[in-house]
Amino acid sequence: MNMRNKFLSFISIVIALCAVATGMEKFNINNATPDQLITLPLTENQILNIENYIYSRGYFDNVYDLLAVEGITAEDVKAIKPYIIVQLPVLSEFIKGQKTSSYKVNQWLTAEGSTEGLSEVWLDRYYEPRDVNKMSYDELVSLPNLSPIDAVAVIKQQQRGPIKGTFELRNAPGISYYGYRNLIDFVRFSSDKNAKPELHTRFSSLIRTVPVTTNPEYEGAIIPFSSPDRPEIFRKISTTYGEHIKGGYVFHRNMGEQDGIYIEKLSLSVENVQLSRNLRLDRLVLGNFTASFGQSVIMETTDHFSPRRTGFRFTKQARGIFPDLTRTTQYVMKGVGVQLSNDLFRLSLFGSKHPRDAIIGPDVVSSDSVFVDGVFSHTVSDTLPSFSTLIVMQPRLPWGVFGSPPPDRPRVFSSIEDSLNYIEAYEDWDVRNKLYGPMTSSVEEMTWGGNIRFTPVTGLNIGFTFYESLYDKVLDPNVILTITGGEDDYNPGIDAQDYDDYSGDVFIGQYMTNSADPEIAAMYASSGESSLWSDALSYRRVSGFDFLYVIGNMAFQGEYGELSSDNRILSFGDDPHAMVLNLYTQFNNFNFLAVYRDYDLEFDNPYQRSFSNYQRYKTTIFEDHYWLEDPAFSYLYSGNPQPQSERGFFLSSRYQFHRSFVGTLNWDTWTRKADEAKYFRTVASLDWRPAFNFRIKLRQKWQARGSFDLMHPSPFESLETRLTMRLRLSNFDSMEILYSRGYTTFSPRPRLTDNPVGGDMTVGDIGKPVDVLGIGFIHNFDQHLTVKFGSFIMGAEGFLWYFEDTDFRIFDSKGGLVHKWISFTFHPSDYLNIGFKVTHTSDNTFTRVTEGQTSVGNWISNPTENGEATDFRLQIDFGI
Repeated sequence: MNMRNKFLSFISIVIALCAVATGMEKFNINNATPDQLITLPLTENQILNIENYIYSRGYFDNVYDLLAVEGITAEDVKAIKPYIIVQLPVLSEFIKGQKTSSYKVNQWLTAEGSTEGLSEVWLDRYYEPRDVNKMSYDELVSLPNLSPIDAVAVIKQQQRGPIKGTFELRNAPGISYYGYRNLIDFVRFSSDKNAKPELHTRFSSLIRTVPVTTNPEYEGAIIPFSSPDRPEIFRKISTTYGEHIKGGYVFHRNMGEQDGIYIEKLSLSVENVQLSRNLRLDRLVLGNFTASFGQSVIMETTDHFSPRRTGFRFTKQARGIFPDLTRTTQYVMKGVGVQLSNDLFRLSLFGSKHPRDAIIGPDVVSSDSVFVDGVFSHTVSDTLPSFSTLIVMQPRLPWGVFGSPPPDRPRVFSSIEDSLNYIEAYEDWDVRNKLYGPMTSSVEEMTWGGNIRFTPVTGLNIGFTFYESLYDKVLDPNVILTITGGEDDYNPGIDAQDYDDYSGDVFIGQYMTNSADPEIAAMYASSGESSLWSDALSYRRVSGFDFLYVIGNMAFQGEYGELSSDNRILSFGDDPHAMVLNLYTQFNNFNFLAVYRDYDLEFDNPYQRSFSNYQRYKTTIFEDHYWLEDPAFSYLYSGNPQPQSERGFFLSSRYQFHRSFVGTLNWDTWTRKADEAKYFRTVASLDWRPAFNFRIKLRQKWQARGSFDLMHPSPFESLETRLTMRLRLSNFDSMEILYSRGYTTFSPRPRLTDNPVGGDMTVGDIGKPVDVLGIGFIHNFDQHLTVKFGSFIMGAEGFLWYFEDTDFRIFDSKGGLVHKWISFTFHPSDYLNIGFKVTHTSDNTFTRVTEGQTSVGNWISNPTENGEATDFRLQIDFGI
C-alpha cells in the first residue's frame, strides 16, 4: 500500500470515529451540498469532478458509478463509503433527461444541416431512454460516438443474456470505453411492463438573422441573398405517447424569403411495435419523413452538404425511415414510409409526392409516329413543359434576384384601353424577364423505392436499395438556353452580341478558371412516361447494394450505386456509377479510418450525400453569378448538397499516446474527375493537458491543388494554424484564447489583375495572409442563468471559420474586422429554456480604388469602404 492509500485510510478512520462520536449521519451524494462534499476524504479536484459529473451526466445509480468520475479510484470509493448513501430522486425519465447534460441537449436542439434529423433521434432517446435489451443494431449505431463495432458488441451481449446493469454493458465483447461512456446516457436496463404510457411534448421556436452555414469552407457560406430585416423563423412541436406513438409539426421560413414562401411539415408515426414473435414494426410514418440507407450513395433526403462525412464520430446519419422534423425545404418527402425488421432482415419501403424547386426551361417538341393498318401514316407533334435542373435555394426566390412575377390579368377588362395597357405591361415584363417560369415548387416529383437488408449472422449486413423519381416535366438541361447568360444578355441562347455582352453563353466550357465545366455537360436528361403516374414526363432510377462486416475490432463497409439508363435495375456494370468503401478499427486509446470513393461524372443523383471534399459544380461557370441569367442560379453550386465527382483516399486517426496528449491526423488526396485536377489536404492536431483544468490545442492544415509535394508549384495552396488555450474553472465556468494564422496563395487571374506597369499579370502568385486573435468566456451565475461572450480581431484580408456558441460562422474580410457576441441562456424551470444571442461585426476601413465616380457624377480619389452588421438569435424550448 503506497503512502497516499495509507494516508486516506488513516483519515477515513479518524473521520469515522468522529462521526460515531458526534452522531453524524450519512448524506445522499446525489443532492449533497458543497459543505457536505468538502467533508469527504478527497482532493479539491476530485470533489469538483463529482460536482461536474452530476451537473453534466446526472445522478449516480450506485456507489460504484463513482468510478466513472475522472480521478476517482477504487481506493477513493472505499474511503468515502462510510459517509455517503446513493439514492435516486423520484423523477420521471423525461425530467431526468431535462436535468442532465444540458449542454448536450442545447447543442442537439440547435443542430442544423446534415446532423439535424439525427439530433431529433438523440433527443427522443435522451429524454425517454429505451431498454438496452430491446434495442436493435440500427438504434444503437445511430447514437453519438457509437461505432458499428460498439453496436455489434451490445447485440452480442444481448444474445448472452439480460443486460442487468453497467457491469454487463461494460463487459460487452468488443465495446470500447468511449462507446460505453456515450451509450449509458441513452439507455436503461429494464422495462416496467405495468407502467402507464406518458404524454410528453417538446416545443422549440427560433428566430434569427445569423446566416446558416453547413460547410466549413469559404464556399460554404450562403450569404449573398440574405435579408436580415426578414429573419429566419423555425418552429417545431414534437409529441410522444409512450414508446410507440409520435407526432410532429414544423414551420420553417428561411431568412429573406417573401411572404407566402415557407414550408410546413406534419408527421404521425407508430414505432417499436412487436407484431409477432419474429416481426417488429420499427416505424410507420404518415406525412413527412426522411429516408437514408447505406453510405448515402443512393438515398438520403437532406438539403445540406457536409464535407468529409464519414458516418463515424460526429458525422453520423440517421439510417432508415424517420419522421421529418428538420429544416429541409427542397428534398422533402411526403407520403408513407414503413420499416419492418427481425433478427434476419430489415425491409424499408416509401412513397412520396411533393413539389420541387427547379429552373424551368422552354417547352420541348415531342413527335409520335401514327400507323394505320401497320403502315406509317403521319407524325403528330406536341409541345411538353420542361425543366433544366433541380435547385436548392436559401432563401427560396420564385423569380430569382432580378425577376418578378408577370402582371396580374383581370378576369374582365372594363375597356379596350385597359386591355391594351395590360398587353403593354405584359410585353414589357416579357422583355425584362429571363426566366421561363417561377422556380419555387415548379416541378411535381413522385418518388418511391425501398431498401432490404439481410443479416445472416451477427455483424454481417448485406442490403439492396432502389428508388425511382418521376417528374411532371421533361428533364432537359439545355444550359445555354436556360441558365448561362449575363446581366446585359437579354437574348436566350448564343447570338452575335454575346461577346460584347460578356455573356456566359460563349464562355461555358471555354474559360480556364472554370475547368470543371465538363461536370455541367454530364447533367442528367430524361423523357418518358410511367404506368404508375399518368402525369409523368421524365424519370430517374438509381439502384445498388451495400454491406457491413464486423470482425473483432474491425468494421468493413461499402456501397455501390448506378444511375440506370433503362428498366434493368438489377443489371450492373454498364451505367454511371458511384462507390464508397471504408475500413475502421478501434482500441481504447487509438482508432483508424480509411475511406475510398469513386464517383463517375455522369452519376447525377440528387439524393447522393456520400463522402466528398467539395460540392458538385465547384470550379464551374455556376460559381460566377455574372455569367448566369440570374444571380440566384449560382445556388446550383453554393446550395448543392451533391458531392463532386471525385476519386481518392481519406485516412483519419486519433491516438492518445499519453494521459496528457492526444493526437489526430486527417489525410486526404483525390482527383477531380471533371478536369483531372489533383488535390491533397492534411490536418494534424495535438491536444495537450498540462494540468487537470487546462488544455492547449494546436491544429495545422495544409491544402493544395497539384502533386502531393510541398515543393510543387501549386496553383492553389492554403495553410492554416490555430492555437487554442482553454482554462476550466469551477461551476463549469471557462475561458478561452484563440490565435489563428492563415496564408492562402493562388495563381493570378489575368483578366482581373494588372501588373504595375500596365497590362495583364501573367506570372507570380497572389497571397492572402491573415492573423486572428480571439477570446471567449463562459460564466454560470447559477443553475438557471449562463452567460457566454466571445470576440476576435482579424488583422487583414482573409478567411476564418468560428464557433459562436451553438452557431458555426464563416467570415471573409477584405480589410480586417472586429467581431463580438454575447449570449444569455435562462433556465427558469426544468421545463423551459430561453436563449438569446446578439452579434456585431465591424469591418475595417479600406480601399482598393484609386479613383471613383459617385451616383451624381462627381469624381473622388481613394474612396473607402467599411461596413457593420448586427445579428441576433432568439430561441425558446419548452418540454413537459
